Amino acid sequence: MTDARARSGASEGTVVDGSRRFAEAERKRRANVLTIVGVGVTIIAVTLAVLLTPIMAVREIRIEGTSSVDPAQVEQALGDLRGRPLALVSDEAVLERTAQIVQIQSVSLRREPPSRLVVEVTERIRVGALPDGDGFAVVDPVGIVLERTPTPPAGTPALDLGGGSTDSPQFKTVAQIAQQLPAELRAQIASIQARSVDDIRFTLTDGRAVVWGSAEHTDEKARALRILRERAGDDVRTYDVSSPTAPVTRTD
Repeated sequence: MTDARARSGASEGTVVDGSRRFAEAERKRRANVLTIVGVGVTIIAVTLAVLLTPIMAVREIRIEGTSSVDPAQVEQALGDLRGRPLALVSDEAVLERTAQIVQIQSVSLRREPPSRLVVEVTERIRVGALPDGDGFAVVDPVGIVLERTPTPPAGTPALDLGGGSTDSPQFKTVAQIAQQLPAELRAQIASIQARSVDDIRFTLTDGRAVVWGSAEHTDEKARALRILRERAGDDVRTYDVSSPTAPVTRTD
């Protein structure tokens, strides 16, 4: 009888001790959770305080990647971003403010703490200058007029589409080629003649002619032209890369 009571008391003591240990473990777990949450909230609060402090506000705007666009014009369009927290300036905000500058195709941002905003500009490709009244209209690959000038700007070829407009097959072919040409070669083309979609010709700034042909195999044709120009003598007047696997030069 005494042994039974002893065993019963021991069992009850074990249950009580187990309950106490469980309660203690639960209290510790809750304390740990609260500590982790508190640390997380503190980190977030400190991070926000640092990011939103005037020290981390935009004070300098640097424009990169422009050639035909005046960087000062872009910087002026973004003037109201000065004083805004650097972390809160988005690509969309910059693109919205530069939308009126038609030469800009896209922008991307780089934030340089504590206060510098770097805007990388991608300009629209200038396919060429089409006759327009008494001057020329500089157009991009989809026919958007980027500017009007008395003469074709330096580095922008004059376009002869045989009377065609930016809706013509000739223009679409020329635009396709222009987008695929190396920038260095594109800058050395003085004029482009498009008699048909299969008969595209260039005149280079040095006066030599290039028979290009169609828009097919543009990369291969550009490589063939580069090799011909490196090897050709001073008497060469025409480079024919219409068949890039068998390019030729002519002296007439």
